[in-house]
Amino acid sequence: MKTHYLRLITLIVLLSLHQISAFAARESIFEPVDDAGHFSYQEDDAFEGQIPTADEFFGIPLGQRFTPHRDVMDYCQLLAEKSPRVALQKYGESAEGRDLVLLMISSAENIENLEAIRQAQMLLSDPSELQRQKGGDLEGVLKDLPAVVWLSYNVHGDESSATEAALATMHQLVDGKGERWDSIRRNTMVIVDPLLNPDGRERYLQWYNSVRAHPADPNPMAREHSPPSPSGRTNHYYFDLNRDWAWQSQPETRQRIVEYLRWQPLVHVDFHEMSPSSTYFFFPPEEPFNANIPEDRISWSETFGKSNAQAFDRFGWKYYTGEQFDLFYPAYGDSWPTLNGAIGMTYEQAGGGRAGLTYRKSNGELLTLVDRLHHQHVAGLATVECASDNREDLQKGFYSFKEQTILAGRNGEVAQYLLPPAKDDHRRMALVDLLSRQGIQLVMTMEEVEAAGLSDHAGSPLDTRTLAAGTIVVSLDQPQGRLAKTLLEREAEVGEAYFYDVSAWSLPLSFGVETLIAKNPIEAMLVPWSPKSDSSGQVDGKGSLAYLHRWVGIPSAKALRQLQDQGQKVDLVTKPIELQGHQYPAGTLVVRVSDEESHEVVRRVAEETGTFFRGTDSSWTEVGPDLGSDQFPTLAHARVAVLGPDSVSSYAYGAVWSFLEQEMGIPFTAISSSSLRRGLDDFDVLVIPSGVGSSTFGEETRDALRSWIRGGGVCIAMGSSAFRVAGKNGLVSRELLDNQQSSPEEDPRPKTRTEIREEGRKEQVPGNIVVLEMDREHPLGYGLPQRIHGFISSTRVFKVQGDGQDVAVLPDKDPVVSGFISEQNQKRLGGGVWLASERSGRGQVVLFAGDPLFRSFWRQSSEVFLNALLLLAR
Repeated sequence: MKTHYLRLITLIVLLSLHQISAFAARESIFEPVDDAGHFSYQEDDAFEGQIPTADEFFGIPLGQRFTPHRDVMDYCQLLAEKSPRVALQKYGESAEGRDLVLLMISSAENIENLEAIRQAQMLLSDPSELQRQKGGDLEGVLKDLPAVVWLSYNVHGDESSATEAALATMHQLVDGKGERWDSIRRNTMVIVDPLLNPDGRERYLQWYNSVRAHPADPNPMAREHSPPSPSGRTNHYYFDLNRDWAWQSQPETRQRIVEYLRWQPLVHVDFHEMSPSSTYFFFPPEEPFNANIPEDRISWSETFGKSNAQAFDRFGWKYYTGEQFDLFYPAYGDSWPTLNGAIGMTYEQAGGGRAGLTYRKSNGELLTLVDRLHHQHVAGLATVECASDNREDLQKGFYSFKEQTILAGRNGEVAQYLLPPAKDDHRRMALVDLLSRQGIQLVMTMEEVEAAGLSDHAGSPLDTRTLAAGTIVVSLDQPQGRLAKTLLEREAEVGEAYFYDVSAWSLPLSFGVETLIAKNPIEAMLVPWSPKSDSSGQVDGKGSLAYLHRWVGIPSAKALRQLQDQGQKVDLVTKPIELQGHQYPAGTLVVRVSDEESHEVVRRVAEETGTFFRGTDSSWTEVGPDLGSDQFPTLAHARVAVLGPDSVSSYAYGAVWSFLEQEMGIPFTAISSSSLRRGLDDFDVLVIPSGVGSSTFGEETRDALRSWIRGGGVCIAMGSSAFRVAGKNGLVSRELLDNQQSSPEEDPRPKTRTEIREEGRKEQVPGNIVVLEMDREHPLGYGLPQRIHGFISSTRVFKVQGDGQDVAVLPDKDPVVSGFISEQNQKRLGGGVWLASERSGRGQVVLFAGDPLFRSFWRQSSEVFLNALLLLAR
């Protein structure tokens, strides 16, 4: 018996020594980086030596610093100059003027035929064009056509290992030696965007380099591991570019999408970082998946995941899949490409802004930038190699995706979405422009059409409807049909799930555009839609006394600011009137003619903003107060202050900043919380974006703000900040709706983790669309329909007061019309106030329970914000 045990122990020891020896041998083969700066991928890695590594070019080992944007651009230029396997293209500039570039990497022969390859790839993306140009000869197009793979790095500026990895990956793709690399270059066209968000990255680098220790301190308590807000994650306007693919609110996104649609890649990878305490994530994703994504796209992500796993297993690295990161929200860098037909994937490396150059985890393990970039490098190359090995299957699968998308559009429950012209058509045209910029094919009716069998956007059947000429038709039997359906459908299908992001985004609701559903294609003469180049602005008659303009939202706001900028006085009609046979609603602008220059100013503003003005030579009205009535105040040329990102959510501040500066051209002053105490006499309007902390409103600050408001100031508080401003210790006494009480359990009992998780899931309000009943007599409701839609992300709303200041109220029943919501939370929201106004002296406080500018795709509620900004200050 003893002999048996001794033999067993000896065997165990020998096996252990063998495993240790094998592991040591593997470690010796896979040195992370050699003296020249080559990061290992396979044990037989070899290089031609024609192109210097990043180490050799910079004279600094990769991973020993964060490479600044200018150096990244220099290295990209070097690759293009030194190698016939590289083509460099500048596709745009960031908001701060930094270059945005793409590197196309393939065989020299493929690079010589770059445009022919791009055009062939476009044929794969459009079966009708393939049929028209090549008679449907798919095999002929696929012969020798490389698989187009797009790698996107550093969309979040402080997830900085991505761009470092791009430098190593580009080098090995270009300079790798041997049959493996020759085959990869023949079989793939790799498009590398090495730095999507240079402004955010530079913001992070400048901060980190100003506070880091030398050598870098791995202690998590060190200052270099606590980046300030706003962090480098976001772009110049503090926008998260990884949530902007579908909305294209930012210049970096708009320019990138143009090039993406010119290539229509088969595979797209978005390289990210996450908590430094984690490991590495790659696809397949966690549920929920967007229901418009077919199963084969998920299956392919598993194929790539297994390829990555095999590569990581060679090094003994930790990773996980199928957790945390879903494929539901359509504006990510994985979901939007997937809805275009690509295998869109997110890869997440432990790190992020807290990791610095080296970080000590709780288990004592050191995580270095070298480690992080090496992991990203290997994942990128494994993805490219997998695409190379599966080139033809990927291409046929991509083509099949487009074919099946067209068939689904023909055979599905919805054949077309119809967008009829509206009296004030700017919202519809803004939506149409956004759809067009995503490659969605649009046609329109040439003449009036009688259409039967239609439904409204909620699915309720309609009587025969007369569709005016110019009705936009979005047919789903097109290559971009799945994307179009995702953006236009009222509600995304989803089961029971936790949401990583918002659960609703329906563009017809957020833009406020009537959208009809045709289950069968309408019978009409249709022609391709194209944007109008001529302005719809017009001035009817020369007004010796004044010009009148009916308020219609964003175009009117632009016109008002331009008129005031050019010295014109503008009054506001606050009650309906009839003047010289024409009816004007409350909200009409009256531009007083002060001299001959006024006529030219009105004409020019009308043309530039596409607005309509009518002249008058009399102040006498047939109905309502005369134009000279004191009831029609002169609007202030509002001087705007916005509480800055040191005091509020940088995302919410960025939404205000981007909207006012990019969309509206309205200047404002960003102020700190200390300015609130010093007084706001230089301003007429104060905007407090969501996220203000309780410490901002001390007693001294509250007293100063109350005094300023009573003197005529307008304070606009949005989202969570509205609840700070209201209530017992706020600026006004508006009460919250008491809806948070839940009935206690009669029989309390222990709960399992599964039960607790399910309760938490039901409590989610992950970003929903609510219907709102507007008070159109209030200035905040001018130019808007009776019913609009807004964004909400909690069950906190205000209580109805019944004093004429409840401007936007949620219906008692089913206020949430899109997005996941539990029955209990539906009831909690019912009857609450989403938008309220409180008078105080000569001023007002405006309270938005939700953010009207959330991620810049809420066209209609942004107009409510403009009403508050421009129509209340007198």
